[in-house]
Amino acid sequence: MTRSATPESQNTDFADEAKSANSAITPGREVVILRESQLDCDLQTAIDRIRADEGTSTARILVVAAEDSADCPGSGGREWPPPIAPLTAMQLSRSRETSILQGAGQRFLPLLECLERFNSESTEVLSALDEEVTDQTRARLKNRIATLRSIHDWAGAVVADLASEAGSLATGQRRVDSRELCEEMARQIEVRFPDVRVMPCRGPAAAECIGRAAEVADILYLAIGLVARRIGGVGRIHVEIEEKDGLVLHRIAGDGEPRPIEAEDWIRRFRELVEAQGGRVEPDLTGPGGTGISLVLPAQA
Repeated sequence: MTRSATPESQNTDFADEAKSANSAITPGREVVILRESQLDCDLQTAIDRIRADEGTSTARILVVAAEDSADCPGSGGREWPPPIAPLTAMQLSRSRETSILQGAGQRFLPLLECLERFNSESTEVLSALDEEVTDQTRARLKNRIATLRSIHDWAGAVVADLASEAGSLATGQRRVDSRELCEEMARQIEVRFPDVRVMPCRGPAAAECIGRAAEVADILYLAIGLVARRIGGVGRIHVEIEEKDGLVLHRIAGDGEPRPIEAEDWIRRFRELVEAQGGRVEPDLTGPGGTGISLVLPAQA
């Protein structure tokens, strides 16, 4: 038998429902079903009423909890945290675009501000020259023209810088921190050569060169990898970076005796990429066939 716990229906018999729904778990005993969504009081009060009723004092009590719409996804009742896109390799690449564009913009804006200032100054000089051309001395006029020439020269230099920056961007080149790329590629080499340890780079905290970032990364990976093979895949590799005369010099050298290697594909691709970036490979202090590579990349377009 089942009974509702509300006062109006305490004596209502739901035996058929109890037998069909609960006979498997309560054979031979009366069951009172409490549906929280239909109670006119709190749950404990409803249970107390059942225990106080002589007819249901020993009955089993089955509580059917009310459905909480706030617990249902999409119901609008629960505040769900905002979803975060997974940090895939492509997403990481897209997130870095912001700093790349900011860097380009921070170089362009000052140059454009210079052009605006030069334009304003030349406009003022031309206006004054137009007023003075009929009644000023020859020396005064020549001085005005000299000022205009100076402004014109400065503006030309700024235009050249803008053209250089734009030309680099048009070919996919930008300023890249080769020290950051060296350290990133060093970790990749250590994965490929578990017995090689690439020591932290020595030199400036940041060393910017001009190039296509993915290809510069390939160059540094190949350079460090070739040295790793030269030392037999075991030992330490040191990287030194130096900025000089618009160039960035990378000297990568391994500890130990050099070993002959068969790496024609590596070497060919390495040299092709270096040439494509406008760089060059210089003779290293360890000599031909040694454990060092000296790589030079341009720091300016």
